Amino acid sequence: MKKFFESGKKVLLSFFVMGMLLSLDAVDHSPSFAQTTTTQSSAAGGPAYKPVDMDSMLLTNSPEERALISAFVEKARKMAVSLAAKGYQINLNGRLDFLDPQTLETEKKKYKWKKPSPFGNDPEVVTQLTADAIMAYSQEGVEVAVKHFLGTMWPTGDSHYRVLKFNGDITPHLQAYQKTIQSGASWVMLGHIIVPEISSNRPMSVSPEGIRYLRETLKFKGMVIADDFFNMNGILDYYRDEHGKKSKPDQITAAVKDFILSGGDLFISVDPKILAENVLPEITNAVNADPHGELAQKINEAATRIFNKKAALFGEEWMNRHLDEKDARLPINERIEKLVNHLSMNLKLAQMIFLHFPEGTPLDRKYHEAFYAFMGGLIIDNPGNLEIFKSKEFFIPPFRAVHRYLIGTKEAGEEFGTAYERLLKKIRSQEQGIVMTAPGGVGEDGNLKLCIYF
Repeated sequence: MKKFFESGKKVLLSFFVMGMLLSLDAVDHSPSFAQTTTTQSSAAGGPAYKPVDMDSMLLTNSPEERALISAFVEKARKMAVSLAAKGYQINLNGRLDFLDPQTLETEKKKYKWKKPSPFGNDPEVVTQLTADAIMAYSQEGVEVAVKHFLGTMWPTGDSHYRVLKFNGDITPHLQAYQKTIQSGASWVMLGHIIVPEISSNRPMSVSPEGIRYLRETLKFKGMVIADDFFNMNGILDYYRDEHGKKSKPDQITAAVKDFILSGGDLFISVDPKILAENVLPEITNAVNADPHGELAQKINEAATRIFNKKAALFGEEWMNRHLDEKDARLPINERIEKLVNHLSMNLKLAQMIFLHFPEGTPLDRKYHEAFYAFMGGLIIDNPGNLEIFKSKEFFIPPFRAVHRYLIGTKEAGEEFGTAYERLLKKIRSQEQGIVMTAPGGVGEDGNLKLCIYF
């Protein structure tokens, strides 16, 4: 940063960083940002949370913003404490979906769609609050998934109802994922939207290019989940129209197979009947027909990533049950390799199943054998259904996740998002008395005003 000198003048520096106005009063001739952070103690006796340092916040010198962020962070932390106490390791509600206001209003009228994100629709607001929530959650040992890479809706509709193609500016969306990944997001959920710049002409959830971009370009090292393959027309209609799959089971099976071949880790299942009678048998048959082929290799790679994650979350003791005494003393990476080689393909495929039991869903006894085959899969929403998995001697601990809350309730998120948007508008409208002039100009109060762009 250049040094600016004007003897006897109070200097007000105004910075534009990523389109956001940052202001700082400087009495000295060598103004600089203070490298300070606010440490907030846990009222519940948990570890103190250290928010983003002031240099990385959107507004570095706003007491209002600091107070708002601190209140938000504390609420997020308390929610994480509550979820951790109930045994959840993952929160799946890090929504990074946003649209321009005009498009959003149009889509609400056409599709009765609510706000894409609980934090409003301003890209900077959604990104910043989600990033801060991720940091607060991680301090309490709860991981956060961000979604949907890249979106569930766009000006042409909503991927719950139709095939969509991304046709806007991709930059703010990629920036949002880059920031939240850097903030600690260790799970990313893929949407069913076609993004020509990244995923070629395939929906992101079944695109090798899309997943490769996420892992290599954005440097994401965590778990990749696909959004629902079983009920969303954005993916079902794609396989009907582009691949000639006429029946719903055939469409779902093709999507799951392509997701695995693309390098994904877990996929959502909300229909145990189709999963047990169609998807699993067809994929298993394909693997058995070519046990050393690409599909088998991709399942092994996904199982390796999943076992590494489970070792990090659950410790290593469960692995040793499935290894002999000699192998149980090996380094963790070698034990996981042994485990992957030792387990049947069915059980490794089971690790990739994201079982979604909405609250109150009864388990059909007819499919108990199928459920047992899913041992170690990820179950959300209805912890009571976990018990049947514990009745089997051969057990791999399942993840437990919740997908409804990020900081408590949707209303609470909207409250913070709205307050934050108001604050941004206030700063942008210069209600704080900031006067922007050309570099070297003099403001209305007679003080020198300098604008620095970088």
